[in-house]
Amino acid sequence: MSSQDNAGIRLDFAPDGRNYRLFELPPELESLLQSPTAPVLYLKQPENESSAVLTNVQGKTYTLQQKNTSNSLLLLTPSSTTSHPSQPGESTQTTHHGLTAVAALHETIELVTQAPTAEQKARGKWHERFGRNR
Repeated sequence: MSSQDNAGIRLDFAPDGRNYRLFELPPELESLLQSPTAPVLYLKQPENESSAVLTNVQGKTYTLQQKNTSNSLLLLTPSSTTSHPSQPGESTQTTHHGLTAVAALHETIELVTQAPTAEQKARGKWHERFGRNR
C-alpha cells in the first residue's frame, strides 16, 4: 500500500475559551493523591504574601511557581467529522476521525515543598540591621 493513500490524522485548532493550567506535582504529593485516602487540598493566599500556596490537612505546604516553556503544549481531544455524499448517486456517508487542539499552553505551575518556618519578625532597613555591629 502506498503512503500516498494515507490521508494522515486530521488536526483542527478550536480553542474552547477556558484557561487551563497544568500542575507539576512532586512525587510524594502525586502518590498521596493516588492513594485511597487522598487528602483535600486548599489554595490559600497568606496575609502579607503576593503569591498563593497549596496546603493539605496534614499541614504540608507547597509554593506555586509559574514556569514558562520554550515549546507550546497542545491540549488535544478526539474528534470526528462526517462527510456527506458529493455525488447524487452516492448514498454512504464517510466519518473521518482526528484530533482537535482545544488549548495551547506556554507555562506550567510547579509545586515546591515549603519548609516549615517559625514566624519571622519584620526586618528593618539595611542600616538598622548592619549598623548595630559598628
